[in-house]
Amino acid sequence: LPEISESLGAYCEKNMRDRGVEIILNARVTAMTASKVYLNDGRSIESHTVVTTVGNAPHPLIVDLCSKNHFESCKGRVVTDEHLRAKNQDRVWVAGDCAAIPLYRGKSGEYCPPTAQFAYRQGIMLGQNIALWLGKQRLKAFKFRGLGELASIGHRSAVAEIMGMKFSGILAWFMWRTIYLMKLPGLERRLRVVIDWTLDLFFPRDITLMRARPSDVVQEAHLEKGDVLFESGEPALSFYIVKSGRIDLTDGNGLVKSVGPGEHFGERALLHDHIWRFTATAAEPTVLVSLEDKVFLSISSASTSIHNFFESSAGQYATRQQVEAMFATMPAGARDLKAGDLMSRKIVSLTTGMNVAGALKIFSDHSFHSFPLLDDAGKVLGAVSEGDLLDAIKGGGINRDTMLKDVPVQQLPTVRPETPIPEAVERFCRSGKNKLLVVDGEGALHGILTPIDLLGVPRKE
Repeated sequence: LPEISESLGAYCEKNMRDRGVEIILNARVTAMTASKVYLNDGRSIESHTVVTTVGNAPHPLIVDLCSKNHFESCKGRVVTDEHLRAKNQDRVWVAGDCAAIPLYRGKSGEYCPPTAQFAYRQGIMLGQNIALWLGKQRLKAFKFRGLGELASIGHRSAVAEIMGMKFSGILAWFMWRTIYLMKLPGLERRLRVVIDWTLDLFFPRDITLMRARPSDVVQEAHLEKGDVLFESGEPALSFYIVKSGRIDLTDGNGLVKSVGPGEHFGERALLHDHIWRFTATAAEPTVLVSLEDKVFLSISSASTSIHNFFESSAGQYATRQQVEAMFATMPAGARDLKAGDLMSRKIVSLTTGMNVAGALKIFSDHSFHSFPLLDDAGKVLGAVSEGDLLDAIKGGGINRDTMLKDVPVQQLPTVRPETPIPEAVERFCRSGKNKLLVVDGEGALHGILTPIDLLGVPRKE
C-alpha cells in the first residue's frame, strides 16, 4: 500500500497475519502453473487456486507513442508539465493513468498517483486548459494533492488517511463504505446498496447468484521445468499441442518420446481407452494448447482423413506390451542382431540433382511410395513421398521440371548400423513410420530397415 503511511501499512500487515494470512514480501511471481506459483527467489508455493491482483501498466500504444516521437516518459507514462501538456510539446495533452503529472509541492520526480480522484480532476482541468490555449489565455496549473486514501482489508476492517489524519479498524471501514456510497449516482441505487450492506451485517454472503463461466474448449497451460502434466494411469481428458518448450513422455523403462514445439500428443489415449499410459513431464518451461476430449473426438469422427491421421500418429506412443508383441513375431535369435544385419542394402534413392519428372518415373517403376533423398555428397536429407509430389503439383507449387531440392521432404527416423535390433524395433513402434533409414555418423545412407526385414532372416553378403 504505497499510497498510505508506513504505520497504516504495518497495521494492515499485522491485521492480516493475525487472521492467518502468510505474507511474503520483497518477492515477485515469475510463473504460475496448474499446481504451483513460482517466485523470483527460487521458492515455489503449492496451489491449485490462484487469485491475483496486479498493478496497472501503460497501454502499449502509449509506450509506442513515446518511443516513436521521442516523448519524455517515466515507466511508460508520458511526462507532462504542470499544465498537463506533454513536455516540450505544444499540441499533446495527457491525463489519467498514462500521464506522469508532477505532484503539486511534491519532490522532484514525484508524480500524481494513478487513482480515480486524481484522474477525475485531471480530465476536467485538461479540458479547461485546451479551451484556454485555443483562446490564447493563460493556462492553469494542476495543484491537487489528494483528499486521502482508503483501503478495505476485509472482515469489517480498513485503513484511511484523510487530510493528514489516520484511521484504522471498523471506523475506517465505515468511512470507506460511506464515501463510496456517496459517489454512487442516483438515490435508488444508493438505497439498494445500503439495504444490501445492512443485510450483510446480520446474514452470511448470498452466493446463489454467482455464475461460473463455462470452460473454454481450447485453453493454454503453462508448465515450469519438472512440472508433471499427468501421471501414467490417470484418465485422459485433453489433446495437447506444444506451443513452446518441451514435454518428455516416459514409462517405467525411461523416455518414450520428447515432444517439441508444433508437435502434439494425447490422440492415442483419447481414441482408445482414455487412460494415459505414460507420464508427461515438462523438460523446460513449456506452454501447451489443450483441446477438450469431446471436441477432439467430434472433429476426428467427422472426418475420415483426420481420424486416419491421428490413428497413424498414435503409433508413436506404443506401449511396452505392443513393443513386446512385435518382438514375439520375430525369428529366434533376432534380438541379438544389429540393424546392419537385417537392413536391406538394395536401395533405390533420389538425389537433389533429379527433377520431378525423373522422380515420378522411378515411382512408376517401383512399388514403394517413398524414397530417401540424398544430397550431392550422399547424405540423407529425408524422404520424398509420391503423394506429397502429386499434391504439390495439383496445388501449382511445382512442375515436372522442378528440382527435388525444392520439393517437400518428409523426415524419417534413423538408426546406426550398430544399433541393437531391440532398440530399432522400439524406434519403429514409436516413430509412426514404416521405414528406418540406417545411416552412419556422417549421415551417409547404408540401408533401409522395414518391418518385413525384421520378420526375415539375416542376409549373407
